[in-house]
Amino acid sequence: MQDPGPKLASMEAPIRATLQSLRAGCTGADEPSGWVLLEARHLGPLERGETATPWPALLKDTGRTDLGNAVNDLAAAQRLVAREIMTVMERSASDPLTTTIELRDLVEEPLPAGAGGIAGSLLAWALADAEDPPMAWADWMAFEIDQDRPSAVALVTKRDVPIETLGNAKLAFKAMRLHGDTVPDRRLAARFYLAAIASAIVHYDQRISRQSDAAVQRNLADMRVDTTIPEALQELAGMLLHGMKSG
Repeated sequence: MQDPGPKLASMEAPIRATLQSLRAGCTGADEPSGWVLLEARHLGPLERGETATPWPALLKDTGRTDLGNAVNDLAAAQRLVAREIMTVMERSASDPLTTTIELRDLVEEPLPAGAGGIAGSLLAWALADAEDPPMAWADWMAFEIDQDRPSAVALVTKRDVPIETLGNAKLAFKAMRLHGDTVPDRRLAARFYLAAIASAIVHYDQRISRQSDAAVQRNLADMRVDTTIPEALQELAGMLLHGMKSG
């Protein structure tokens, strides 16, 4: 692995110290349910320069059967790390009011291929969480479900997303809707949950939920005019509503 750039290199030691402290606190009864998943999928591989443990093997090793709930637990642990890293940034920032700007500069620092390592990845998590916490959580889950999709929006809109993947997305967003930390988390999750159900109907003419078509259409109509969610999701609702009505 190549060395990171000078700015990123200066953050390597405090980030590793923070991660060590987190690991010490995430043991026994205090261990978040997604911590072992985060270690296997991201933290350990990033430190050792290895590939992540594949989900089928990881689910088997941890006694889990539901990918949707597993990726939600992982994302919750990812947020925990992101916010601890943001605390490190706030302590080192030249001005507390410019912390996010300085963080973005670090994340966007030009680096040679293969450079950045664990510090670069964790800083990127912190930036995503600082800019849009609910969407960061949703995007992290989307990446775990299908690494070919760059975002949660892509996961529930692209026509070539397999029906099984949409089913996993539905379960993941259902878990986030039930267990998200904040009202905005749960509200956004409810919208993505609905979008996964509607996408299955529009693209595959299959039902992955017990909701009736009428109920899905009512919820999509509400989602289309919901100004508290990203515009992309409002547009998605309109597209899916049109598809269901003309299908």
